[in-house]
Amino acid sequence: MFFYGKKFGIGPILAVVASLYGCQQQGFTEVTDPPQVQTLSASVVTPSSCTLNGEINPNGYTTTGWFEWGADGNFDHDTESSSLGNGAETTPLSQSITGLNPNSTYLFRAVAENQGRTIYGQSVECITQNPDTDNDGLNDSDETTKYHTNPTDSDTDKDGLIDGDEVNNQHTDPLNPDSDGDGLIDGDEVSLYQTDPLLRSS
Repeated sequence: MFFYGKKFGIGPILAVVASLYGCQQQGFTEVTDPPQVQTLSASVVTPSSCTLNGEINPNGYTTTGWFEWGADGNFDHDTESSSLGNGAETTPLSQSITGLNPNSTYLFRAVAENQGRTIYGQSVECITQNPDTDNDGLNDSDETTKYHTNPTDSDTDKDGLIDGDEVNNQHTDPLNPDSDGDGLIDGDEVSLYQTDPLLRSS
């Protein structure tokens, strides 16, 4: 130390000490790594709810996490925040949201906060299910707008064939019990007479 001071002078040493002291006096803090945030796919999706999933690494500092979500590309809703501790390992985060509209698209993203910093994960879509109230193989919206069948009655025309079977397999008219007009209802032709419900002369 004496050799350093003699050769280069005491000035540089005093300048370094003064600089470090000044940093302490001004309250400078050590720069740390922010939390790592990843948004995962939604799960347990129903017509009116879904579970949002993500992963957050606190990177050694006390961290809280939550989700932002909304429809029409907006993040105008927040879930409750959860404490994720101060570890250095990836921690799963899952929270359910309810009261959603069926057959609708929602965006969500995981969010983490520590040391006064807020970090956002990527945006992910959650598309709610389209319900099939009568369990006939056709969703309610298609029954109402496309096929004009009754979404609460699995056999709208009462011909012995459920609407979904008529549309997807038999290709008969779910609104007409005798699709080929031969005097035999479609269900009887298929199951009893084993004739073609689309062909009068079968």
